[in-house]
Amino acid sequence: MKKLHFFLVVLILIGTVPARSQVGPKTMDPNNQKIKEIAVKVDDAGWVYLDKGKKLSHDEVFTRYKDAFGLGSSDEMIKTKTEEDDLGIKHHSYQQYYKGLIVENFTYLIHEKNGISEIANGEILENIDVSVNPSLSEKEALEIALKNFKSNKWAWEDPDWEEEKKGNKENPSWRPNGELIIINQHGKNQSGGLLVYKFELLSIDPWFHYATYIACNRWEPECKPI
Repeated sequence: MKKLHFFLVVLILIGTVPARSQVGPKTMDPNNQKIKEIAVKVDDAGWVYLDKGKKLSHDEVFTRYKDAFGLGSSDEMIKTKTEEDDLGIKHHSYQQYYKGLIVENFTYLIHEKNGISEIANGEILENIDVSVNPSLSEKEALEIALKNFKSNKWAWEDPDWEEEKKGNKENPSWRPNGELIIINQHGKNQSGGLLVYKFELLSIDPWFHYATYIACNRWEPECKPI
C-alpha cells in the first residue's frame, strides 16, 4: 500500500460554553509573591527569568513552586524529554496533567545550565475544576463522532488497510480509540478546562483524516473547527 501523507484537520464537537474574560497567566500577576521568590524578572512574553542564586534544579521548579506558576493541587507537570544544545544548556520539556489526564497543548520548558535552572517559558491551563468521570462512554462518544462525518468507507472497514495495521501492537486497527483528555474550552490564556474524548478518524472514501473532540458531558454537540 502506498504511503500517504495525512492532512490532519482538527474539529471539536461541544455544546455551547460560557465566555470568560481574558486573563493573563499567574506568572505575570504583579501580586504573585511566590514567583517573586524565585524569579528576577518575568518579561512581557511571559518568560520567567529565574534567580540563579536559588540554584533550583529543573525538578524543583514545579514541585516546590507549583503555586507560583498557577498550578493547583490536582495539577502535575511531568517531564517528557530533555535536549542539550551546543552551548551545554539543557532544555527540559514538561507536559501538564490534571488528575492523571493530559492537558492538551499546555507545556513548559525549563532551560538549565550546570544543574541550575535559568529560564522557564510555556503555558499552563489554570483553575481547572472538572470531573474526570465522563457521563458518556467511549462507545457513545465514537457514535456521536461518526454521525457528524459522511464516509462511504472508513479505513478500518477496508481489509487492505487493516492488514497494514496488524503488526502494530499498540494500535492493531484503524478503528479509533478514544483518549480521555482535558482541553481549554475558552481560548488562549483563559482559565478553565473541558473533559473530552479525542478520536482520530481516517476515511478512505472520500479521503480525510480528522482529529475530533467529543465533550463528555454534553449530548447536543455542534461541530466547528478550532
